[in-house]
Amino acid sequence: MDHIKENLQRKTAAPSDEMGAESDIQRSQTPPTQLFADPNAGNGGSPGQGIVQAKDEGEDSGSVTEGDSSVWGISFADIIKGFQSYFGTPAAGTETPAAETAAPGAQTAAPVSAAASPAAPTPTTDPPNKLVPVNDRDTHKISDAIVGDLSAVVADVQTYTGIDIGTGFGDTTRGIGEGTKKEGADNFSWHKSGRAVDFNQNLAWVIAKDPTGETMYFRIYLQANDAGAASGYAKTFTKEEVPNLHHNGMGANVTKKPVVDVTAILGAHGFERIPAHTGWEKSYNKREWWHYVKDDGLTWYQALSQLYTDAQIVEAMKKLVVSRHSNGGRLGRREGFPPDTLKAIWDNTPVTMGKLSLHFSVGADKNCANIPEDVLAVKTALIGLGIAESPDVATMISAYQLKKGNKSPDGYITVGGTTHGTIGGEMK
Repeated sequence: MDHIKENLQRKTAAPSDEMGAESDIQRSQTPPTQLFADPNAGNGGSPGQGIVQAKDEGEDSGSVTEGDSSVWGISFADIIKGFQSYFGTPAAGTETPAAETAAPGAQTAAPVSAAASPAAPTPTTDPPNKLVPVNDRDTHKISDAIVGDLSAVVADVQTYTGIDIGTGFGDTTRGIGEGTKKEGADNFSWHKSGRAVDFNQNLAWVIAKDPTGETMYFRIYLQANDAGAASGYAKTFTKEEVPNLHHNGMGANVTKKPVVDVTAILGAHGFERIPAHTGWEKSYNKREWWHYVKDDGLTWYQALSQLYTDAQIVEAMKKLVVSRHSNGGRLGRREGFPPDTLKAIWDNTPVTMGKLSLHFSVGADKNCANIPEDVLAVKTALIGLGIAESPDVATMISAYQLKKGNKSPDGYITVGGTTHGTIGGEMK
């Protein structure tokens, strides 16, 4: 027994190289008892206080109870638990609740088994949202980020009109890489983000022109029931307003019975109408009065990223883009595509003319993506050609164009265009 006691004292006196304070074995065992661990651990005591001190404290407090079998004042149960602490494997029938040997007043934790510990969450790059049915009455799908808001709109409209606008949708979600040549449709549509809805165009809508400046918008209404007539969304058209109606689904009743402003209900839930396209007067598809979007302040790229990975977005856009100038400018400037994603759509390969390499157009035009890498390249080139530096690259481009005899400088460089080639050719 001498060598057992000696080994127990040595192994509990201080952490060993094999079982340090942060070892996996220690973290997977039950909390240490008073005998085999520092009784003051976590309470200001010195780490590594040994078995002799622990037992001495126990004897001073009368913690060895009458009738215990012991050797040198150490119980056989404690010796066996010492083996358990040393070897990391409990002996059959020797498990003792920590509370039985804990220091008086010490807090004890439930035993923790490494095998029973929950697995750490696996990091994921999966998009946060998915496409789901709009409701249980229609199979069209939208992003689950807005399905609750759309349901609230449908419920409000039904309460105030008795009409269900939650069925018969013209369109909701389109495939991200799906192209279209349909008049009035867009390859970079918000329908691809699952956040746009085309409402049923066959209901008895009252549609009023509602322009802002030269941009045409439409406001949509449905006939009110009693609840709607008493709501804050109610309105009754006057005879003077009838000529401004784009469509009257109520006939003569439009001036006799109240309507509910469905556009206002949609707006209260974050859905915005879009303007009619140029030429709407002669093209039904360009009127877009049925089309509402809930973007929640996101760019199109951010909204796509809620449903798709960056790799999926890049591959889809490769199928749709045609021009670095127009498409690159729109995606980068208007739709919020980050420069690295934008470059990846064109395989990270710039257009080089002379010694000037650009990925996209630079300058004042709306089709200029103006990614930092290209702007820096243009500024550096122009400074080298004697153009004064300016915070505004368009100012520098205009100065260069004037220097070259252009009396009407436009302040931008079309990637792969004449000015791109001229500057690149002059660079040394």
